[in-house]
Amino acid sequence: MISQLCFSQGKALSKIDSLRTDSEVESFVRNSKFNISDRYSRFILKTIQSFTGGFTGINNRLKKAADSLGITESFYKGDFDHNGLTDLIFIGDDQSCQSTSSDAKETYSCYSSINLLLDFGKHYKLTSVKPTRFDFAVPVVLNIDGKDYLKVITEANEEGPYSDHYETAHKLVSKILDYQFDGLVEYNPDPSHHSIQKIEFRTDMCYGTCPVFTLELYKSGLSKFIAENYNFFKRDDPDFEKNRTKPLKKEKATLKQR
Repeated sequence: MISQLCFSQGKALSKIDSLRTDSEVESFVRNSKFNISDRYSRFILKTIQSFTGGFTGINNRLKKAADSLGITESFYKGDFDHNGLTDLIFIGDDQSCQSTSSDAKETYSCYSSINLLLDFGKHYKLTSVKPTRFDFAVPVVLNIDGKDYLKVITEANEEGPYSDHYETAHKLVSKILDYQFDGLVEYNPDPSHHSIQKIEFRTDMCYGTCPVFTLELYKSGLSKFIAENYNFFKRDDPDFEKNRTKPLKKEKATLKQR
């Protein structure tokens, strides 16, 4: 008698593939090796609609946007770095910030998080999807030409010279994000190809001792660092003010990249 065993040739399930419920995702997040601190040890999943309080970055406008798009789950999956392995987007609260209502009858979170966990096979990488610590982004999984991408909807200020600092955000904007260059960048379906000769980075003065310098990067691999103020000094130097702009041998250098 001959027995025949048949095996599926499909892709083996990863740990993220096997996650099905909120409790499974919570346990995975709390115990994963990417958690180098105890920040996520008490992490709880939440839907966007379940956040309350005014300090989470999630307001009614974003909740309505999430509702209209059917974003009602606390986690989503996709291959966002296009390496053939499933990645995880999860929304929730690490319980690092708690606040109490004015009548002291209700305690609620004053922090929200939305993270992208990338599976690189032998290790994971955790990346925040929030534009800033105090803002939030509604995630939408898109498929473009057979590849997964992450679309985020955030609040933004109207254009203006001081809008980023002094005006309340009051319009929704959306961006499609692509994982490239070790981070999330805006998706570009038709990138231009330029022959870049030089990239220049320059800092400005501040009310203090911010270093002022110019850094030039050349196509040849050479770089030039030009120090102007507060680059090489000791804070306890009695001649600090006199030496802060004093030319030093280190201030101008041409370095060969390795």
